[in-house]
Order: sequence, then structure tokens, then C-alpha cells
Amino acid sequence: MNPIENAWSRLDARLETTAPAKLETAAEFRVRVGNAVRWLNNNESEEMVELVDSMPRRLAAVVKKKGAASGY
Repeated sequence: MNPIENAWSRLDARLETTAPAKLETAAEFRVRVGNAVRWLNNNESEEMVELVDSMPRRLAAVVKKKGAASGY
């Protein structure tokens, strides 16, 4: 339900898709995480806008289910 949880999930997925085949150095890992965080912080990110814009729909689903699991 919480868009922040969804954002972290997307960040995790982004890190997984950019993971190198070989073991990376700490410096390489920091660069990769930094790139992923910059993507997450990008206010123009289409995915982040979708998360924020979906809140009314998410809240309506919870109200409809009277607080029960809504699929989000």
C-alpha cells in the first residue's frame, strides 16, 4: 500500500538487473547503488509519478475492501 515500499522494491529490482556477472569491488558497488538512487530521486521518473498518481486508486481499493487485503 505504501508507495515508499514500492519505490524500495523497484530500487531493489533495478540493482538486481544491473548486477554484474562477476564479483564487483566496493567502489563499483557504490557507483551502481548511486546510479540507482539517482534514478529513484529523479522527480521526473515515470515510474515514481505512476506510484504517486496511483494513491487515490489504492485508497479506494482499501475502502472498497473495508480495510482487508486489496492487492496492493
